[in-house]
Amino acid sequence: GRIHGLTLSVRSRLSRDAWHVLRRLTRTLSGLDSAALSSPVVAIEALDQLIFSLAAVSGTTLDNMVRGHAWTFLDLGRRIERGAYMVQLLQAFLVPGATRVHMEALLEVADSLLTYRARYLSSLQAAPVVDLLLTDSSNPRSVAYQVELAKEHLRRLPGHEGVVRSRAERRVITLESSLLTADIEQACAGDGAGLRQLLQEALVLLW
Repeated sequence: GRIHGLTLSVRSRLSRDAWHVLRRLTRTLSGLDSAALSSPVVAIEALDQLIFSLAAVSGTTLDNMVRGHAWTFLDLGRRIERGAYMVQLLQAFLVPGATRVHMEALLEVADSLLTYRARYLSSLQAAPVVDLLLTDSSNPRSVAYQVELAKEHLRRLPGHEGVVRSRAERRVITLESSLLTADIEQACAGDGAGLRQLLQEALVLLW
């Protein structure tokens, strides 16, 4: 409902392609029936349709939107949400006693299972999984990647000419430094208390 209302309120600012893509997304969302979604097969099919619609929205903004301040804020929000989402996935899946099944499911949800297998050619282990999804800035799904782009976006915003960094910049620099200097092997050792602390601190800084 909120997406539909926002789409209507900015109709004059949307290209024809963006309008059609967003209308398709709202129609997909409004067509979801809670009773029908009680079936796992139907639910998965509905989620697949949502993924396609959201990918189209992402593609439209990536390809067609002028790289002004509006786009900077849009993508900055996307990076914050993606980073926070990945941290929460790590918190949910890498609980004490996490098994190979947990790690494989985590990589699958994070669309990084093929990357992991190609890079490590080994059985699933916590430290390499965390490295790939948390601190590897070459992986577009990782938290570090989102932080790197968020820092670039903040530099593009008006008022950056001053020598005093904004609170947001200080936070993103703190987070980037924390990720760059983290000892992932040590954080994942034992019961993973170090990892849990690192993830919680990252989540607080992101939000």
